[in-house]
Amino acid sequence: MAFLVERNRRGGVAYQVRWRQDGAWQSDIFDTKRKALRFKCDVEDAGNQWPEGWVPGYGYAATSAAAEPGVETAFAALAEQYLNTRTSVSSYQMTRYRGMVRRLGEHFTVVEDIDDQAVATWVRDMLDTGSAAKTIANYHGLLFAICAYGVRKGMLGANPCADTRLPKLSAYDAEGEPIACFLEPAEFALIAEAMCASSAYDWRPPGGPGERRAPSQVVRCGVAFREDRDLITLVVHTGLRWGEISALRVGDVDLDARRLSVKRAWKRDGELNWVIGPPKTARSRRTISISSSLVELLRPHLDGRSAREYIFRNGNGEPIRQNSFYEHRWQRAVALARTRGLDKSPRFHDLRHTHVAWLIAGGTPLPKIQQRLGHESIQTTIDVYGGLLADTDDQVDAVIDAAFNAVLAVAG
Repeated sequence: MAFLVERNRRGGVAYQVRWRQDGAWQSDIFDTKRKALRFKCDVEDAGNQWPEGWVPGYGYAATSAAAEPGVETAFAALAEQYLNTRTSVSSYQMTRYRGMVRRLGEHFTVVEDIDDQAVATWVRDMLDTGSAAKTIANYHGLLFAICAYGVRKGMLGANPCADTRLPKLSAYDAEGEPIACFLEPAEFALIAEAMCASSAYDWRPPGGPGERRAPSQVVRCGVAFREDRDLITLVVHTGLRWGEISALRVGDVDLDARRLSVKRAWKRDGELNWVIGPPKTARSRRTISISSSLVELLRPHLDGRSAREYIFRNGNGEPIRQNSFYEHRWQRAVALARTRGLDKSPRFHDLRHTHVAWLIAGGTPLPKIQQRLGHESIQTTIDVYGGLLADTDDQVDAVIDAAFNAVLAVAG
């Protein structure tokens, strides 16, 4: 192992690399930390020996321009080379990555200047500007991958992101409130009734215009139509993402078999336009069961319609847009429900969290939950929802007690 030692000398600081070779100390000295770190890695890669071709006090006697200590590599150029290797990334994700690279480029300009201290300084800057822990983790993951590519290409001796201490992800915000909101069935019912009051359902044919309500009717009945209430009910009972639920077609539901298939989802392309494509991951393409009550809820939406029609559409017969639904339906329904006793302010995506909370409360195994949600890894399921497992401790304790008592009965 080689060591980096800072030496004070006239005119500034020098950086000495020292290591033991054949029982004796060897060293060379450099005017910049970057050059010293690069040489340190070369020494260690050579088995704590002088690197082949290295002349003490001078450098490599013969080397390519890419490996020459004086040659610098622009971070943006290395990042672009790395992104060009990601052939399976969607055009939308590639656009996002390039935007992230531009922001990283505000901190890192030269690849050879990126070390663990530079990365730590960047993390602190991100925290100081109010970036969330998850945002920092996402950017750090991309930076780690870019630097790992630089190591493979010989531009970096080691990955400077390898030992970064990132801020811990938390399930709570700065005020101690849970980030994910889980609704009790009665709380969801308040929102469903505010979406379209059960005492005065207004039905419109799927995609039909419906009748405009007077303000007094909105307060009394709800903010939307019955199919909007049915949409959020389907979400909370299946855990589907918005992009999946809004892309459902009539042919994706088999009422007789009580099965729903997720075959496609809305997503953005490289120009940030909404397009239909395959689900988020391979596991997101899935088939899940639906309850008998959901079968009856969906039947009016499916009867007499062609298999290729979208189940939920707006008044113009077009697929529902998330921003419009969230602003004009969801937020208004939540606001109305809060006047009727709801003390939470859930996001639409919290319906997915609520679905999982109900499954865990009922003792559903995590692998089954992973399959219903379409998570690529069960670790994702555990990371997001593991805290809810404490609610099943009584059930676990009962199982252990039953097994222990059975052993005692046999022994007695």
